Amino acid sequence: MHRPSWTERILAILLLGGFYVFLVWTLAVGAEIPSPLAEVRQTVTDLKNIVSNPKLKGAKNHEERRDRLREKILSRMDFDEMAKRSLGRHWLKLSDPERKEYLKVFPEYMQYVYRKTVFESVDFIDSVSIRFLKERIDGEFAEVDLVIDSSPEDIKVTFKLRLVDGHWKAYDIVIANISQVQNNRSQFDRVITAHSFKKLLELLRGKS
Repeated sequence: MHRPSWTERILAILLLGGFYVFLVWTLAVGAEIPSPLAEVRQTVTDLKNIVSNPKLKGAKNHEERRDRLREKILSRMDFDEMAKRSLGRHWLKLSDPERKEYLKVFPEYMQYVYRKTVFESVDFIDSVSIRFLKERIDGEFAEVDLVIDSSPEDIKVTFKLRLVDGHWKAYDIVIANISQVQNNRSQFDRVITAHSFKKLLELLRGKS
């Protein structure tokens, strides 16, 4: 009876391992993943439905309406990717503990920013027309362009997305050529350059 040599055993392990990886990859590719444009469109539709819901209108329902809008918006955000890109070159210089702390603080800071600029003003979405233009996909990243019909001129918006757990989530939103990530990066860089990363964390915690 032939006993397999160590070479044959190793080859068999590699072949089985390769088949397993191929199988997992095939299943992942075969899974139905919605298009980036479809996901952004659905998010906009969900927000409009919340804003137009008669049961959520009026001052007495303001808090519940805001909380539902907040929950929907946050569920579509990729704060990890936004956090890394907002630091730019400084991200590579951080230790693992510093990265962990920063990734914990950053989403809390962005919720503070959105509380002031988004959660309280998104009601306008029910009174405007939105045209979805196109999507661009590059591996696990994608972009979706849309236009908000507005006076005196339309507003172009680009959602920059990353595929996370089978869904396209936004790590940057560019409104009229103004990028949230680039805006963050500019502010964060000034603080780190003039002071330190520790100072940036202190400022972010103070706003969260």
